[in-house]
Amino acid sequence: MNYINTTTEGAVSLFLNLKISTELAVASTLVWTMTKDGNDVAGVNFSTPSTNYNLLANNSYSQRLSADFYTDGLTLENNAFYAIKATLDGVVVYRGKAYATDVDANSVSIHNNTKYVKNNTTNEYVIIN
Repeated sequence: MNYINTTTEGAVSLFLNLKISTELAVASTLVWTMTKDGNDVAGVNFSTPSTNYNLLANNSYSQRLSADFYTDGLTLENNAFYAIKATLDGVVVYRGKAYATDVDANSVSIHNNTKYVKNNTTNEYVIIN
């Protein structure tokens, strides 16, 4: 899960793992779509590489998307989830989620005393996004 700080004036970084090689991802023109959860029509559309959006190699198996929504005049709703999709020549090469918030991710910590309790059930469901 990526976090986007809605108060950032400048580029934010999203760390991704595309279904294509880093070399191909960085060298190709990818079309990106971000839609707020619950809203399949309206969204943010951009392509990489472009002036405010670039895909860079993070390491041999993952990439870093540098996105400057602020300069483009795009605003993301605070405390909202966004679905992110990237396509290359009409083929989906990435699907993921991001959470837009005005809370600095570096100041948030996980409470160590919280324990996860597994839900016992005999039903099995497959969730498709």
